[in-house]
Amino acid sequence: MQACINIVQIIFIFSAVLIVIGAGLFFATEGSNPSTLGGKNISERLTVSIFQSISTRTAGFEMVDHSNIKTGSILSSTVLMIIGGASASTAGGIKINTFAIIVLAALSSLTGKKVVTAFKRQIPFDNVLGAIGITSLTFFSLLFLAIFLLRMEPNLPFEKVVFEIVSAFGTNG
Repeated sequence: MQACINIVQIIFIFSAVLIVIGAGLFFATEGSNPSTLGGKNISERLTVSIFQSISTRTAGFEMVDHSNIKTGSILSSTVLMIIGGASASTAGGIKINTFAIIVLAALSSLTGKKVVTAFKRQIPFDNVLGAIGITSLTFFSLLFLAIFLLRMEPNLPFEKVVFEIVSAFGTNG
């Protein structure tokens, strides 16, 4: 039972962090854009930013017209769509659990630790390898698809092509 509690803790913590970061990036990027958040009051800007941050990882709903968002918002939305929702959810992406293991593994590596831990429990090395494998396969697949589509449609903007590919991968579009 303890392992289940830890994965739930990881999901809640990483979800909360991603919601705050995603909302902050959307708010900062689109705050002065008159086509998206620029004409709204502060309360509406915060609400839309939080909604966009959550929805981008899970359902793909929108409160602003995505054809008017800036490149920074496209980039942050693309990263959130790649991450996606938690395991057992209908959201796509590599899953927040996989992303959490990748982040925890990177932190362990940077601090010189030989094992990956969360909440004083070791994450099995097979899980770390699986997370690295899924993430690597995802990025190489998305890269291949982007190159292929840009070759077929050279006049399309790069960021729009990548956004659409990731949107399809993450089941957000």
